[in-house]
Amino acid sequence: MRDSKGRGILVVDDDQHILNLAIFFFEGQGLEIHCATSGEEALRKIGERAYMLMITDLNMPGMDGVELMGWAKRM
Repeated sequence: MRDSKGRGILVVDDDQHILNLAIFFFEGQGLEIHCATSGEEALRKIGERAYMLMITDLNMPGMDGVELMGWAKRM
């Protein structure tokens, strides 16, 4: 069942250092942060719940950020 509240932020990047920085920043602001290391992982997470915001890297192996945004919008 998909959570429709959409209170979290999804950050998608293949660089773990960027994800760690995002976690540090957003959790410091009191926000709920979720991370994915690929477009495919991000789509699985989007299928499980809604997010108020997704921030994605444009250049990733496999599915790039532009393609991810297209699929996410359709979902």
